[in-house]
Amino acid sequence: MNTMKRQRSPSGSHSPCRHCGCSTSNKRQRYSPPRVKTEPEEYRANDGHSVDSPMPTYQPSYASGSFEDVAEELLNGRDLSLAKFGQILAGCDSRGEEYLDFISERAKQVRLDVNETKRIQAVVARLPQSSDTIVNRLVDVVAQQADIIVGMSSVVDSILASLDALRSNQERTVCRSPKVDDTNLPQDTYLHGKNLTRQWDVPNIPPFKAFNLNSLLNGWRRPGRTRSDDHVSQCVDFFRNYLVQATSPVAAVQQFSCRISGKSAKDQNLQDIPEPIVDVLVGCCLDGLLLGAPELMMTEKELLSNPTEYWIELGRNDKSRGAALSQLKALRNTWATRLRQALGRAMTDVRKYQIKEEHLVPRPKTKVAGAPLFYHSNTVKYEDL
Repeated sequence: MNTMKRQRSPSGSHSPCRHCGCSTSNKRQRYSPPRVKTEPEEYRANDGHSVDSPMPTYQPSYASGSFEDVAEELLNGRDLSLAKFGQILAGCDSRGEEYLDFISERAKQVRLDVNETKRIQAVVARLPQSSDTIVNRLVDVVAQQADIIVGMSSVVDSILASLDALRSNQERTVCRSPKVDDTNLPQDTYLHGKNLTRQWDVPNIPPFKAFNLNSLLNGWRRPGRTRSDDHVSQCVDFFRNYLVQATSPVAAVQQFSCRISGKSAKDQNLQDIPEPIVDVLVGCCLDGLLLGAPELMMTEKELLSNPTEYWIELGRNDKSRGAALSQLKALRNTWATRLRQALGRAMTDVRKYQIKEEHLVPRPKTKVAGAPLFYHSNTVKYEDL
């Protein structure tokens, strides 16, 4: 059987190129990228991949599950691979519910894999020097980006570490803190004079006059515009009713303020209302809100030794009574601060009042189209005090 032999060019091994006339080999040449000949110990990264081979890529499978399922594969441990996580994010909607739930709940428990970013930095640093100027510049840019990525990853990882420690400290603090189920008053609580358990007399500290708050609270009525469960606003209104007649002359009260702590940053010229007067005003409202029982100033041991009717009604046994007493004491402390703030609000309002017929009254509201010139619904009726 005759075999056909391939004809060779006159040169014996090459045939002329039809495009440029140069000679090319008929044998197909395979492109082999240049490899850097190095020692394995010197040029191997921490994960066992040499610098002259591409780093392994992670190909997430979105068809096999949801974004949460795919992302959970990366978070089996504590360290999060930024490269793999970035590849997952490229295929999801960053505004979707799964992404938001994952970021807000699951991702807050992880730490960044800083060593992964350092491996990229090491690979870039060991790239061979190229004879092409543009390639060298691109390598420099990539190296700078790698340095920035490592630096940012380290900073973010340190923040996550500090947040983890802060979260642990906060949990320990919450566990040690006394728990108050609700800082709101019971549903059937109302500010009223019938709740008072004692006489509340404001001392005579000029320009403040001696004043009995029991009679004032007995004649006070909740404004119609105030909700029945808005106890703070009710106390503010009661304080305003007292302040408009607290001093002699009546306008002297406008030179005072009730500060929670330190000097007021708004007006340094205002004086502090005397603390004995503040104590009486706050104590009267606490008593009017059913938080003024003398037992709330006593210890559980004292009440066990000398039980009172108030103590017995707190619960079925001493254990439940002690728990109820602790809650009421915490509630009283919370509302003592709120009432000081309410007094400050009332004094701010009264400082805006004007004198009319030797009385402090609210300034008239600005006239609007189709409305009467003045609104008299918010004025204080002194004949009822």
